Amino acid sequence: MGLVSLEFRGFRNLPDKSISVSDKVVGVVGGNGAGKSSLLEAIYCLSTGRSSRSNQALPMIQHGAASSLVRAQLSTGEWIAIQRSRDQVMKAKINQTPVSQTSSLAETLPVEIMDPTTIELLLGEPERRRRLMNWGLFHVKPEFRLAWTQTLRALQQRNAMLRKNKGRDADREWLVLYARYGEQVHELRKGHIQSLSDAFSRWLDLFGWREDITLDYRKGWGSQQTLHEALLESESSDQERGFTQRGVHRADLILRCRELPLAQVCSRGEIKVLAWILKLAQLSLLPSTVSSRLVLLLDDFGAELDLDNGRKMARALSALPHQIFVTGTSLEVLQAHWGQELGRVFHVKPGIISAIEGGPYE
Repeated sequence: MGLVSLEFRGFRNLPDKSISVSDKVVGVVGGNGAGKSSLLEAIYCLSTGRSSRSNQALPMIQHGAASSLVRAQLSTGEWIAIQRSRDQVMKAKINQTPVSQTSSLAETLPVEIMDPTTIELLLGEPERRRRLMNWGLFHVKPEFRLAWTQTLRALQQRNAMLRKNKGRDADREWLVLYARYGEQVHELRKGHIQSLSDAFSRWLDLFGWREDITLDYRKGWGSQQTLHEALLESESSDQERGFTQRGVHRADLILRCRELPLAQVCSRGEIKVLAWILKLAQLSLLPSTVSSRLVLLLDDFGAELDLDNGRKMARALSALPHQIFVTGTSLEVLQAHWGQELGRVFHVKPGIISAIEGGPYE
């Protein structure tokens, strides 16, 4: 189950320290800017090689340090380490063996994060919802990885040809390849979204949701066309604009309440709950081989959900086999939601991490 120990060196405002984190639910408390989110970010970096808060690696490196290092031992006995330097070089190792692909990190240590930005899953750009689909498929359908890699490569190459205005013959080969692999991605997504929709409905029922909520999948081109037909139809327009306008890179998930956009019917608090339930539904679809290794990061949990929904969510998440790291402003806030499920709790202040006395701490 998840992580046994964590070590930080030169990472943001965290001290150079090793801590034991073997509990099912690990709490992290402290004031604003103390470093709670940084601790979660370090775990996220172990799985992805990047920050959960920025597209740049530099903010993860402590002022005055040449690089940042995060290292962890997993409950399986494996070790994983990520070093990011100021020249943007990333070095990753699993059991002392260098790895070059971040997909290897994600397979070894699956991580999902739910934080104050999770509401943007439903209110933000479609890219967020595509990432949700892709993350689930990466862990549920191994064949998705190759299909998605080939789809992105064909799309990038075709767009490069379109930008150079090389003419139809130059980009036609990539059009055909994008259509072929894109259809594979679409079929995998379609099956996954049906399972996700069913799971979402079950979780809505468990949370006592009374409104009529629907979840629909839009594939990114006309419903009656193959992707190849859609690409040929828009070929002249793509040439003029210099990019591919239709395809799986335009897919989206549409959630409605009583057949209307959520923002027109639901309060912001209700949309927050729906976003968390959608992620919970996705987590429930993971195979046991992934679920038993997954680490779930919950940032500012008490601020995101009211006490009743927070307790319901805590019970639901505790029933899953994931290890959970949850942050809050105080021990009392975490205990109000998690009760006896809460294990080891750390107090974080700038440059200091200490276990709160009175519990099963080392």
